[in-house]
Order: sequence, then C-alpha cells, then structure tokens
Amino acid sequence: MTKTVKKLDKAIDNKTPEFLIYAILLVGLALRLIYVNSDPPLDLAKGQSLWTDPSQYVFFARNFTYFGDLDLFSPSNLTFFKYSFISLLSIPIFRILGSGYWQSNFVAVIISFMALVTFALTIKKVYGKVAGVLAALFAGVSYIFVMHNRVP
Repeated sequence: MTKTVKKLDKAIDNKTPEFLIYAILLVGLALRLIYVNSDPPLDLAKGQSLWTDPSQYVFFARNFTYFGDLDLFSPSNLTFFKYSFISLLSIPIFRILGSGYWQSNFVAVIISFMALVTFALTIKKVYGKVAGVLAALFAGVSYIFVMHNRVP
C-alpha cells in the first residue's frame, strides 16, 4: 500500500465513532431475541435439520435439570452432546428459567452473540474500526445468521 492510501485509511478509521460497533452489536442481539420462542422459517434450509437436530443438543442438560442424570438411556449414541459447551451453558439456564423451547433457543442466542462479539472485535483489532463495524453489520443483521443463530 502506498503512503497516501495508508493515511486515508487511518483518517477514515479515526473518524469512525467507537460506539458504532457496539450499537450494531446490540441491534444484532435484539434481532436474535425478538420472538425467541418461534420456529425457524420453513424456507431457511433444505431438509429437516433445523426442526429435529436442536433438541438433541439440549437433551442431556434437560435430563440433568429434571432428573439429576445426564444420560437416562445409557449408553446413548449421542454422547458427544453430553459434555458439550451447549450442555454446560444450558444447565444453569434451565435451572433458572425452566426447560422449554424458548429457553433452549435462548442458549443458542447467548452462544451466537458471544461468537458475533468475538468476531467483530477481532476484525476491529486486526483491520481497524471500519472493518469491525462492517463485520458487525454484515454478521449481526444478516437474515441467514440471525435465523440460524436462534436455534441451538
């Protein structure tokens, strides 16, 4: 890059407000929380994975919350979900808020929002404020990301 381009890039980066990335991230969080108890749209994916797979991810946490045992049907073929991060996060949420459809979707919202924040702030640190704002904007309000991020 030439010196002129670097100066221009730095000037634009300095004029970008710091709070803009955080405001966009909050909008992304709000989009994920609106109607968190609703099903994914029918046209979101081909196949039935979004309607059948998510319950498997929180199944063991639900069992632990209600029955005190992660695996009621031992040995299960789904043991890789038993000790996953989703199960670890789901157990306290199910204990506090109860176990249900919106609670399991809420777990997905938390995980996806943490990933979105990590992604946007990493891009900001590596490439500058403008790139971080664009990353937060495109990933935070994308229809596909928002709808997939509400399903565990």
